[in-house]
This record gives sequence, structure tokens and C-alpha cells, in this order.
Amino acid sequence: MGANIDLKSIGDLRGMNFHIPSYQRGYRWTVKEVRDLLDDIDEFDRTKDGDFYCLQPLVVKSEEKDNKITVIDGQQRLTTIYLILQYLNNQKFFSLKYERDSYIEKIDEVRFEDKIIDDIPKEWEKIKNEVIDNIEMYHLFSAKAQINNWFHAKSCSNPSDYLDKLIEQTKFIWYCVDNNEDENRLLSPLRKPHFFKMLKNAGSSEKCDSFY
Repeated sequence: MGANIDLKSIGDLRGMNFHIPSYQRGYRWTVKEVRDLLDDIDEFDRTKDGDFYCLQPLVVKSEEKDNKITVIDGQQRLTTIYLILQYLNNQKFFSLKYERDSYIEKIDEVRFEDKIIDDIPKEWEKIKNEVIDNIEMYHLFSAKAQINNWFHAKSCSNPSDYLDKLIEQTKFIWYCVDNNEDENRLLSPLRKPHFFKMLKNAGSSEKCDSFY
């Protein structure tokens, strides 16, 4: 199996065009998982934890003719990073396109008008008919609301410091497979556990703080 393993900072993803194929499991991260990721990045300290905070592998296939990068695995983390960057930058740092439906375009339209969302399910009930009313959009909405709430709760800190830590000190293990690789076979139930054990071993070092 031909592939390249590398480490890419979030900053290295700037301008990339990511494509989420329809066979991928929908976005399902809970508000706790989103909060934990926000906390982990915030609490990372180069003086104690190493050179960078290391995320689990992002497995991709690059298709040069379409200038797009197909995400084979890592969609949950990549989408959450996208939402965090959207909050901090209010612009597209990299593009993310779902093959199934225009989920990202719809969630980009949601605004919280600089307020904390005390009851996320209740707020969802108010706006769900304006977007796409399904479980995936609910989780995307919940993640975006949690990101909004987390930064409001951190109002005394400097968002630009967090953005710098996210872009410069947070890295994916980047695993780019050959274009002729069958991703369905690659991630079959039989092969997947062995595949990701190999990836984790390949990315581990004293510089790689933890796997999220």
C-alpha cells in the first residue's frame, strides 16, 4: 500500500479543499467531545508538553485534477477544527464540502448574535426548520453552539493567543494514500484496527503530546 505519512500543522491546511464522501459516517461529536478538544488545545504548554499538540490521523486521498482532498478518516476532528476556525476567523481557513448535502453551507449561516446558548436543544428547536432538520445538522449546530459558549466563558483570555496555538502548535498525523487505493478496503472492519495501530506508532514521538 503506497502512502506518505507526515505531520501537518493546522496552518498547513490553509487553502485546502476537503471533500467528505457520502459513505462517511455523519458528524456525531457531542458537546463534551468538542469541549474536551477546546480544553486540550487551550491547556497545551510547550514548556512542559513538547513542541506541539498532536491530533489523531487525518487519512486523505489527494485528487489533483479536481484540486480536492478526499477525507477517508478523521472527518469528526477536521470538521470540529473547521468550526473553531470559523468562530475565530469568521472566514474560511480551508474549505469543507459534504457530498451528501450542503451541511457545512447551512451551518455557516447560523449566527448566535454574540450570546451564550444556555439551552442548546431548545435553541435548535427554534431554528431547525431554517436549516436541514436531521441528526447530523443537530450535532453540527450543537458543536458550533458549544464553541460559541466556550469562548464566551473564556472572555478574559485573548482569542488570538488561542488561534496561534491552534494554527501553529496543533498538528495532524497526515496520512495520504495513493489515488488508486480503495478506501473502502482500507477501512474495512478487518483491516482498520491494524491500520490505525500502525499510524499511531508512526506518529508517536516525544514531541507528540497526546492522541485525541
